[in-house]
Amino acid sequence: MRSMGPIKVPKASPQNYLKKHRMQPKPPKEERHVCPERKPAIPDSRNKLLLIRKKFDYVAAAIAETRVPDRTRPQAIADFHVGHEYFPKNSGLFPQYDYGKVPTYMHKRATEERSGLEDRCSQLQQEKQEEIRRRLQKQQEALLGLRKIWYQIASETSSVPTIMENRLIRSHRQCLEEKLLWLEKNIEYTQKCLEKWK
Repeated sequence: MRSMGPIKVPKASPQNYLKKHRMQPKPPKEERHVCPERKPAIPDSRNKLLLIRKKFDYVAAAIAETRVPDRTRPQAIADFHVGHEYFPKNSGLFPQYDYGKVPTYMHKRATEERSGLEDRCSQLQQEKQEEIRRRLQKQQEALLGLRKIWYQIASETSSVPTIMENRLIRSHRQCLEEKLLWLEKNIEYTQKCLEKWK
């Protein structure tokens, strides 16, 4: 049962399959355009006279251009109402270009950038020096602390009895000697670091 679409539409017959547009008028066939005149022949590579091009002298052309005055701009402008004549060079009517000269705003910008770079460099140097001072102070404090600990352990080792020895006393002495060696190594390393930073 069909529920959608128009009612009682005749179905297409199988004989008219793929014959939908056959009754429409067909466009005329395009005729191929043929040029009546023949193109000139390609010059032969063996005939060098036809292939030689004229050399353009750029230097002479540039000199000639400089010699000829610029006709686009008038040499002098006359004010007809008053009768004055003035030259447009410094009048401000036409833009002037000084080729080869660096403009003032570029000089100003370069000096500002240079001064900014110098300020930044000086700030960086000051920060580095402050950092070095802080590190030196920290390392000196660490050295003093290590030496204090070393003196304490050295006094402890000297107070350990040597006449009456037990396993406990021997192990305690060995532990103290290992600590002393470790402290001596650290003290040497910190001293080397201090010499480098100075």
